Amino acid sequence: MFNYSSQNTDIFIFSDLSKDRATAISKFLKNATIYGTSRVEGTDITIVDDIANSIKDAFLSGRPIVALCACGLIVRILAPLLKDKFSEPPVLCIAEDGSSVVPLLGANIGANDLAHDLAKLLDSHAAITTSGYLRFGLNLLTPPEDLELVNKNDAASFLSSLLAGETVELVGTHQWFSTGSLPFATDASLKIVIDENGSDIKGSSTKLIYRKSKKNGLLTIVGLGPGNSENITFSARNALAEATDIFGYDYYIKLASPFLAKQTLHPSDNRQELLRAKEALDLAATGKRVAMISSGDPGIFAMAAAVFETLDENYSPLWDNVEVKVETGITAAQSAAARLGAPLGHDFAVISLSDNLKPWKIIEKRLVAAIKSDMVLALYNPVSRNRPTKIVDVLRILNQLCPTDRIVMIGTDIGRTGEQTLITTLADMNIRDITSRSVVIIGSSQTRCFERAGKVWSYTPRSYPDR
Repeated sequence: MFNYSSQNTDIFIFSDLSKDRATAISKFLKNATIYGTSRVEGTDITIVDDIANSIKDAFLSGRPIVALCACGLIVRILAPLLKDKFSEPPVLCIAEDGSSVVPLLGANIGANDLAHDLAKLLDSHAAITTSGYLRFGLNLLTPPEDLELVNKNDAASFLSSLLAGETVELVGTHQWFSTGSLPFATDASLKIVIDENGSDIKGSSTKLIYRKSKKNGLLTIVGLGPGNSENITFSARNALAEATDIFGYDYYIKLASPFLAKQTLHPSDNRQELLRAKEALDLAATGKRVAMISSGDPGIFAMAAAVFETLDENYSPLWDNVEVKVETGITAAQSAAARLGAPLGHDFAVISLSDNLKPWKIIEKRLVAAIKSDMVLALYNPVSRNRPTKIVDVLRILNQLCPTDRIVMIGTDIGRTGEQTLITTLADMNIRDITSRSVVIIGSSQTRCFERAGKVWSYTPRSYPDR
C-alpha cells in the first residue's frame, strides 16, 4: 500500500479561495509543499511560469498530487503522461470550496484512502468510483505494507469474477482481509493465498497470491547546510520530519532541533563516524526510518562517505532491506562564497586540512598542486585543538608560491550567530581571524575585489586569459 503520510506531497492551488484548505491539508500530511500561481500569496513556492509544468514534474517524480481545481484541468495536463496504473502516484482533485474530493489516479496505491482522509478533514464528500472498493470495502490491489500482491496482472479478471457474484476462499490468515466484506466460502473457485514462506506458488486469474514481505527500512543522510532554517532544503526538512530516529554529532542534532518533534535522538561524539554509520544501518534494518545528520553537504568531508564506506567494507546481510538516500546541503565553501561575492566563479579546488584520516604530506602535495594549477582554493578544517599551527605551514607554502597581494577570504560561522566575513591579502592575513568554524578561500591569480557603496566584493572572472 502507498503510504502517503510518509511521502512528499505537492499541493497546487490557483486562487486565494483554496489557501486555507490547502494549509489544513499540508498540516495534516506533514510532508507537503504548497505551490501557487503568482495570483496567490503566502504559498511555500510561487510558480511564475506555467504551473502545468510543475504538475507534470511532480507526477513524473512519483510524488502524490493534490490539486484544488476542476478535474478537467488536471486530466488535460496529465493525460499524455499516463502509462502504468501500478506505478503512477495518487492524483486527487478537490473542489475549491472543499465540497468534493475526487481521486483521479492512483486508486491502486492509496488514492482512495487519501481521499477518504481528506474528505473527513474537510467535512466533505469523497467521490470514490473504484468498484471493488465500493462493493467490498477494500481494494485488493492495495494491501498493507507487510503484504505484497505477487500477480498484479491477474487482479482485474479476479475482481471481475468477484463483482459477478462468485465467492472466494482465503488460504492462510491475515487480519486485513477481514476488514472488508469479501464473500468468503469454503472450496470456492476463487482463492486468495497468503504465502508465508516465499515459496514459488503460481497465481492465475482465479488465484491471487499475497506474499508476506519484510518491512523495509530507510536511512537518509541529511545535509543541514550552514544550520540556519533558511538554508535547509525542503527535501532535507521532510526527511527529518519523516524520520523515527535521528543520528548525528550532538552539536549538529542541536542545530536541527527546530525541525525535530518526537523522534528518538542518538547523539554521539564527532569522531565516531563509522560506529555511528553502523548503528544507524542496524536500526534501519529493523524497519525504522532513520536520518543521519551532517552539517553542510553530507557528501563533502561528511557522513555520506562514512555510511557508504561502512556498506562497502563492513557489509551485513541485514542491511539488504535498507534503502539509503542522500539529501544534499549547502557546503561551507558555497555559503561563504555567497557572502563574499563570487570567488568560486571559475575552477576551484576544495581541500581539508585535517590530517586525522590522511597524512600531512598528502595535504601539502595537494595544496602545492592546486596552487600551481592556479585554481581558487577553499580550505576546510583550517585549525583545530590538536593542530593549531598547521595553518602556519599552509601560509609558508602560499608565501612561497603566490605573490603577497593574492586575495584571501575568510568566512566564519556562516549562517549562524556571530557570522563574520573578511577579504584581505596574503600579506595582511592574520591567522587569529581563523577558527575551527572558518572556511578560508585563497583566490587564483585572476580573482579580484572591489568596493561599491561601502561593501567590498570579490569574484573570479568566468573567462581565463591565454597563457
